[in-house]
Amino acid sequence: MTVVKGSIRSPILEIPYELTSQIFLCCLPSNKRISPDPKAAPLVLAQICSHWRKIAVSIPELWNSFYLEFKGTNQYDGIRFMLNSDPRSASDDSIVALVDCWLSRAANLPLSITIVSSDTSRLLPPRLIPLLATKSLQWARIELQILPPDIHQFGAIPGPFPLLQTLALDTTVRLPTLQPVLNAALFLDSPNLQALRLGRFGWLRFPDLPPNSVPSVTALELWAENRSSSMFQKLHSFPGLRHLKLHSSVFTFQQSVLSLPSIESLILHVRDTRVLRYLCAPSLRRLEFHARKSTDAELLPSFVERSACVLTTLHIRMPEGWDGLYECLLATPSLVDLAISMNECNSAVDQLETLCIPEILGALRVLKLRVSSCLGLYHAFVSVLDALGVTLAEVDLLVEDTMPCSTTEELARLTQWRERGMRISIRSGLDGEDGVENDEEYDIWTPEISIPRCFAPFDISLN
Repeated sequence: MTVVKGSIRSPILEIPYELTSQIFLCCLPSNKRISPDPKAAPLVLAQICSHWRKIAVSIPELWNSFYLEFKGTNQYDGIRFMLNSDPRSASDDSIVALVDCWLSRAANLPLSITIVSSDTSRLLPPRLIPLLATKSLQWARIELQILPPDIHQFGAIPGPFPLLQTLALDTTVRLPTLQPVLNAALFLDSPNLQALRLGRFGWLRFPDLPPNSVPSVTALELWAENRSSSMFQKLHSFPGLRHLKLHSSVFTFQQSVLSLPSIESLILHVRDTRVLRYLCAPSLRRLEFHARKSTDAELLPSFVERSACVLTTLHIRMPEGWDGLYECLLATPSLVDLAISMNECNSAVDQLETLCIPEILGALRVLKLRVSSCLGLYHAFVSVLDALGVTLAEVDLLVEDTMPCSTTEELARLTQWRERGMRISIRSGLDGEDGVENDEEYDIWTPEISIPRCFAPFDISLN
């Protein structure tokens, strides 16, 4: 039998277009920020054969997210594939052409654009921000960590920005005298803006807006360096604010207590946790903070009592030798979701024993633990499950280093709880997993730490 060349067609090419499209979309990275990497989707899919290339190029959802990182080089492998030119000799114009080609394939879909520059010696390609300006009606998520002059050029782009949901701005230079003033139009002309994230410079240079002028923002992240409570006066521009993430090194609060009546989530990345003494948040449901001193044990109970709030989610990072966990948990009896990071502690066993005390955590459903490996860890962990198993539905144990050994009895108890329906995840930090949960989002500024999804929404249905 004579076989004509080209007459045999691979069965995989017979898969319907719709199904192939869904498979391709499942190949995108979980953080939904896509780099021009020919070894990853979507570029790798478009290199298999002409048939798959046609399909990949025809799916706008593969191309409506773009993540570009400048590390002192122009050698982007995607340039070779998309522009047929050598990335080693790439010019600023070829980088702009790469971005233009990529975003054009997104058609009219809302765009997620992330640009990070760790090269403080040079600005972005001159034509890059003007190119982004031509797509401003499609902006949905903008995340920039670039030099101040580039931020200034970006801030001069005129509105409106009808689809913008997330705006994250930071600079790679920390000198206050070099920081740009932000254009008020970025906020006033963004009717769907939900999340605003400002780096170290942003809140200091944030424009004075009229009260209640940005009602759509529900999540705000800011750095409040060396400021008194007067810095919070600008919050009056955001009447719908419900989620606040606060960074600071030093607070110089007055004696008066600052009321945050509508805040439901409060994330404190501050060196001085005494800020809790000067806050009152009666609607608060979620709190994250890093305890740093032994005296911090009294801060959370007094804050909860003063606010008269009912916390249902608590994420706490504990230092070595900290003994305030019991007091914190006793003050928050309605907890449903508890995450504790003990990786700074030499031994987490004593802290895990605290979780077994009967009068606390009676409503807990989700428990996430981040610990360092130590003797007796598995036994203490199983004891926690036995103590809380009546209500507990999901448990995640992340061991920072090498997994400890377990006994046959301990493994048998874990199996029993799994058979009863408890979802148990035990993993090592050496596995390299990103750890981003369904209700969390990748943090472009600190990738090792995920953030609540409300701080980086990207919903293409707004189109």
